[in-house]
This record gives sequence, structure tokens and C-alpha cells, in this order.
Amino acid sequence: MDVSDIESEIGLDRYAHDEKGIGGRLKCRYADFRVEEIIRPPANDPKGRFTVAKVHLTNWETHRFVHKIAAACKISRNRIWYSGTKDKRAITTQLMVIDAPTAAVESVSLSDTRIEVIGRTHHKIRLGSHRANRFSVVVRGCAEPNGEPLSVVDALQNVELIRSKLEHNLGPNAVPNWIGPQRFGAGRPVTARSGEYILRGDLESAISEYIGLPGLHDFDESQSFRSAWREQGATQDVLDLAPSRLGYERSMVEALLQRPGEWVYALKKLPYRLLTMMPHAVQSKIFNHWLAKRIDLGWSILEPKVGDVVCALDTEQRADTSRSVVVTERTLDRLCRNARAGRVVLTGPLPGVDVQMAEGEPGDLERSIITDLGLDGVDWSIPSMSRLVTSGSRRATLQAIDEFEFESVNRLPVEEMGERWSDGPASEFSHTHGACLRFRFNLPPGGYATSLLREYMCAPIDHYT
Repeated sequence: MDVSDIESEIGLDRYAHDEKGIGGRLKCRYADFRVEEIIRPPANDPKGRFTVAKVHLTNWETHRFVHKIAAACKISRNRIWYSGTKDKRAITTQLMVIDAPTAAVESVSLSDTRIEVIGRTHHKIRLGSHRANRFSVVVRGCAEPNGEPLSVVDALQNVELIRSKLEHNLGPNAVPNWIGPQRFGAGRPVTARSGEYILRGDLESAISEYIGLPGLHDFDESQSFRSAWREQGATQDVLDLAPSRLGYERSMVEALLQRPGEWVYALKKLPYRLLTMMPHAVQSKIFNHWLAKRIDLGWSILEPKVGDVVCALDTEQRADTSRSVVVTERTLDRLCRNARAGRVVLTGPLPGVDVQMAEGEPGDLERSIITDLGLDGVDWSIPSMSRLVTSGSRRATLQAIDEFEFESVNRLPVEEMGERWSDGPASEFSHTHGACLRFRFNLPPGGYATSLLREYMCAPIDHYT
């Protein structure tokens, strides 16, 4: 599987404009990608049951960090609550509520972390409860598709031109709400693949795919382990090859060695939130393909058609899917005006057991995407793992951007860039002498920085995953 295959599989091979991007690469250094959660802490109470902590992480996958801090505090990982998962290869700041004594949380010592206890509370936090994420991201080595370096002037001009085109097509301060490659597993789109097998009731294949699918950025030892798994399945020799950083894969192999053929038991070795992401990734794949097809057809992703489903926007410009309506001939003009004014937003399908689908021609498009992906016969109720059932929802076609800024920054010596730069793509879309730009912006919960930046970079996904 190469990069273009992955892009096609997850529906990320289109853009909302036809201008030339700036190329370049993301995450060449951890410090080049920063995310800070904008969230109001839960009400403080010195007698509260839970500890509230602000967590600063460098190059930590959220689920893995939660597993580690839970083990250090001697609690279940289900007793830690947070509002959202953050990018791994980055410096991130977010709030967590931990069902453990303050002293236990303060005593946790993990590399590349800083845990700042800010109080006690009786309240948990839920997914998506933060107001926004503030990003500061550097794109390095901007270049033409053929690898020729872009000057600072040309790169800035390209950004301004794309910004103008997006505003013309989508309205001010908006970009397509693509679901980024992180949802699918970045360079190893395993989440949706395993999710499809779960929806079909084939848990053995879901596990086999999760453990064995090769990744674009796999190290040699990971490649050897995954290859051995594909050839042998769950054996002690395979387990001995598993690198320690592949903790989830190791846990599943160990489970199958203990209880062969008990696929539910093995899958439950994964964190519950990771398991729930699998059917959600299938929904995300459908949405991306639907959005791409709509763009291909020349249909607006700002203004609805008769039969489309639109929903209201709340005071923070987030889609309120509980307030959805189907567009009719009578309401079309009014809802188009409201869409241009930023009061309502067009939505696309995230299918499940009970979701409102579009009607008429837009409904035909939604159903055809599901059929074309071979997903019209899956069982969203997931009888084999009913806890993973998803009712389905709608997702806005656009995501609102706030405080969007960009500027040039200095290039760094190659020796300061790390292996991600020196070992990565060098023949296309990036160049050592290309311009470097920093983007700053706020996105609402559920928005992906890569969804915004890919519209400006127009580079293959291995340049920004």
C-alpha cells in the first residue's frame, strides 16, 4: 500500500480549490506542532472526589498516556476523563480529571510530561467539552510538487491566494471539515479497517488486521513483528518479536495465547475509547468519501440543495445536530441565505442504527457512497460487541476557523531537524531550502488541524501525518 492508496481509501484525495499549494512537511520537530486546549475547568471544591490536572505532553499518544498514569495511580483507565485526544508527535496541553488522590497524581513521574494539579472537583469532563483547540504549527520546506523550493514570497502569496479562493467558495473563516488521517491511524489506516470487520461480526479479522497491517512509518522491528503475525498468528515466537512500544498489539497476542480463539476477550485488551473509535472511523470514511464526491459533482458544500440536511450553529459556531431540518423547495432560499450568513451549516452522514439521512437527490448520493464502499449490509448494532453500538449522527461540511494567522519563520540547520526530516520524502513537495511558515488558528472540538493545513499544503498525507 502506498500513500495514494491510503488517501483514496480514507477519502482524502480532493481539495476544495484548484490552486497550487505550498507543499512542505509537518511535525519535523515536536516543537513545530503545538496544541493547547481551551477549556473551562470544572468547578473547584477542596473536598471534591476527583483531582483536576493540566497535562503537558511531548510526543505522547493520549490513550497510551492515560494507560500509564492510570497504572501509576493504581486505578482503572476508565477513571480518567478528558475532553479530546491530541496529536502524538506534538507538544500538547489538555485538562484531565483523575479519580485519585492529589498526592498520587503529583507523584507520577513519566518522561516528557508535566502534570500540573490545579484543584479538586466533584465533576467529570466529557468528550468534546472544551471550547476549542489553539494550534501553532510550522510547515517546513515548502516546495513545488516537483520538489523545487518555494521562496518565502511565493509561499506567502500561495497561502493568500488559497485563503481567498476558500473564502469565495465556502464563506469567511471556513475550510472543509474533512476527518483527518489521525482518525484512521495516520500512516496505517487500521482503525476503519478493523471497524469494518467488527461491523460485519468478523472479530478474528478485526484483530488480525489491527496487528498485521503494515504502516508507512514502521521501524524494521515493527515490520518483522507484523510480518511474523501475518504468517504465524498468535505464537510465542511472534510475541517475542513484538517491540515494547506496540503495547496494544502485544496485549492482544498475549490474550490469544492465554485463551485461543476468544476474539472478544482479545479485543477488550484495547482501551474502550480506542475500540469505540473503530466503528466511528468507518463513519468517518463514509463522510470523507461523501464530501469528496460532492466536490467532484460541483455541488456546493456551503449552500444546500433540496433534500439536504442542515443544522443550526450555536453561539460558538459549532454544529448543533439536535436542531436539524431537511431542506425543501419552500425553505431552500432562506436556508441558503442563512448558510452564507453562518447561521446554519450543511451536514453529511455519519451512519448508524438511527440517523437522519438526506432525501431526494442528496439522499441518493449518501446511499450510493455507502453502497460503493460495500457498507450497505453492515450491522451498526454490533451484536458481538454491543457496547460499541453507535446511533449515528450528522457532521458539518465546514469547520469554523478563529484567529487564523500565518507568517514566515527561519529555516533550521538540517542537523536540528531530526530523523523525520532527513529520512522522510525528499523528492517531491518538500525541499531543505524551501520557505518555512507558521500557522496559528483555533478550531472547535472535532476539527482537525491537518484538514485545514492540507488545503494549503496540497501535499501527500505522509508529509503531514
